[in-house]
Amino acid sequence: MESISRLKIVVASPRDVQTERDSLKDVIDELNRGVARYSNISLELWKWETDVYPGFHPQGAQGQVDDALKIEDCDILIGIFWTRFGTPVSSDGKTGTEHEIHTAYEAWKKKQSPQIMVYFNQKPYTPKRKEEIEQWGKVFEFKENFPKEGLWAEYDGKRDFEKKIRIALTQFISKIHQKKKQSNTPDNFFAYDASWVGRDRLITQLSQNLRNSCRFLLILGLTGIGKTALAERLAVELQDLIQDDWNNKLLRANFDYDEKATDFASVAARWLESLGEQLSPAEKKPELLLNRLIRCLQNNPFLVLIDSMERLLTENEDGSWGDFSDKYWEKFFLELLSAESCQSRLIVTSQDLPVNFHSKAARYSNFYQRQILYGLDESEQAALFEIEGLDISQESEDRPILLRLGKVYKGHPLVLRVIIGEINSHPFDGNVQAYWNDVNSKIEEVEKDLAEAEAGKTEGYDEWELHKLTRKVRNEVNKERLKAVFNRLETQVPDAHILICAASVYRIPVQEEGWLMQLAALVRRVEKQVCSQERQEQALEELLNRFLAEESVNHNNKRVLGQHNLVRSVALESHRNLIQKLKAGGEAA
Repeated sequence: MESISRLKIVVASPRDVQTERDSLKDVIDELNRGVARYSNISLELWKWETDVYPGFHPQGAQGQVDDALKIEDCDILIGIFWTRFGTPVSSDGKTGTEHEIHTAYEAWKKKQSPQIMVYFNQKPYTPKRKEEIEQWGKVFEFKENFPKEGLWAEYDGKRDFEKKIRIALTQFISKIHQKKKQSNTPDNFFAYDASWVGRDRLITQLSQNLRNSCRFLLILGLTGIGKTALAERLAVELQDLIQDDWNNKLLRANFDYDEKATDFASVAARWLESLGEQLSPAEKKPELLLNRLIRCLQNNPFLVLIDSMERLLTENEDGSWGDFSDKYWEKFFLELLSAESCQSRLIVTSQDLPVNFHSKAARYSNFYQRQILYGLDESEQAALFEIEGLDISQESEDRPILLRLGKVYKGHPLVLRVIIGEINSHPFDGNVQAYWNDVNSKIEEVEKDLAEAEAGKTEGYDEWELHKLTRKVRNEVNKERLKAVFNRLETQVPDAHILICAASVYRIPVQEEGWLMQLAALVRRVEKQVCSQERQEQALEELLNRFLAEESVNHNNKRVLGQHNLVRSVALESHRNLIQKLKAGGEAA
C-alpha cells in the first residue's frame, strides 16, 4: 500500500497580515480533504501561535521559536508581507519574519529544501505616521533585495491570497506526487499519472480481493472511463506481491493498437522470452506455450496486465458477439481459474463483455471478479480540477462552471482532462470564464433538454454536440475514441448500432420496451420488414455487453435503460446520418 507523505508547512509574517495567517488553516484543511488525500499526502501547518510553548531560551524568544518550528527541516515556508516588516527580535539583529525566511534560505542553499513561497499584499494602504512609512520602506527594500534564486508573488487582499496559495500548494503537491509515482511505477505505465484522483473505496476493495483469493479481475466500461488507469493504480497498490520487481515480475499486453499481434502464441512466447526462457521453434506451439506459461504463473508471483481485451473477441456461433477469436486465450484464462493454486494475479480491461467466457468464469466465483467502471463523482471531479491548478474552492466564481461541465459529462475522466488541458492552454491560459463563454451554448442546450426531460418531455431529436465541444474534444475524444467504438459496433453488430441510434430519442432512462419499440420502428423503415422479438433482444444484449446502454432503477422501482450523455451525443448524430441516408435513398422520412 502506498505510504502517506507528511509535508510540514511553516508560516512567517508580521502581525499586519493575521487574516491571511488565519486563512491558511482553512486552505490546508480543504486541500487535505481533496487533492492532498488523493495524492497520499498530508499537509501540516506550523506557526508560533499554536506550536511554540512559553519558556526561556539563551537566544531569547526567537530562539524558543526556532527550536520549536525547526524551519530548516520543514518542506515549505510561506512568508507574507503587507505594510510591516517587524522589529528586530533575534540575536542576528533581524526581525522575526526576516530571520525565519533567512533560516529557510540558508537551508535551501545546502539541500534545496524547504521551498520558500513569499507573498506581498498589494491592497491599497496610506501610512499615517513616520514609523509606518519606515516599516513599509523596509518591506520594499526586502522585496528589491530578494535572493536571485527566488521568485516572489503579489496578491490583492485575503481572497486573492487564498486563491493563489491554494494553487501554489496544489502544484507543489502534484510535483511531489509525480516524483513518488515515478519512483514507484515502471516506465511503461502511461494511464496512471500525477492527475489520478479518487476511486479510493474501489481500490481498497479490489486490492483486498486480489490479495485474497481473486486471481482474475475483469474491469469493464466505456472508452476513456479510466479502466487502464485503474489497472495500473491497482498494480502499484499490489507491488509488494512481486517484491517491487517491475522488470521481472510484471507481464503486460496492450491490444489497443491494430498492429499488435493478438494471437495467444505470440504473446505467450514474448512473455516467456522476456523472463529469460529459451524457446525453440518446436516449443512455440500454442499448447506447449500454454502449459509452460500456466506453470510459470502458478508457481511464481506475477502481475499480468492485459488492456483492450475486446480486440481479442469475435462473433459467436449464434450471431452475437463475445467469443475469443483464438481459443487458446479462453483456455489460458480458464486453466488459471481452475488450477488448484496460483500465485499470480491477472488484471484485464475491456470495453466488451466476453459473454461465453464470463458464464464459464463465473463458476469460479472465489477466483474471478467482474467490475464495471463509471465516471468520477462530484468530489472526485473537484479534486481533478484542483490537482490541475484550477480554483474549485467554495468561494470561487469558477466552481459552478467547472461542476456544470463535470455533471453534463457525468464525470467522464478523459473528456474532463481534455477540457482542463484546453482551459490551461493558450488562448485561455487558466481563464475558466473565458472558456465558458466559448462553449456555454452547447452545454446549456444539453442542460435545457435534460431539464425538460425531468419535467416530462422525455423524447427529443436534440442536436447535442458534447462529442464536438471544441476542436480538441473532437480530435482526442470523438475522432480517436468514440468514432472507433461506433464504427466497430456498426460493422460487428448492425442491429445494435441501429438500436443505439433509435434509442437516442430518449433524453432520460426509460423502460426496455421503449428502446425495443424504437428499434422495431427504425428497422421497419430501413428494411421494410418486421423486426423479430429475438432480434430486438439480441441487439439490446450487445449494447449492454459493450456498456453503451446503462441499466438503473427508477423512482417506481422499475428497471430502466439510458445512455451516457457523451454516448447519446454521438448516437444522435449517427441517427441523423442514418435518416439522411434513408431520405437520399428515396425512403419516407
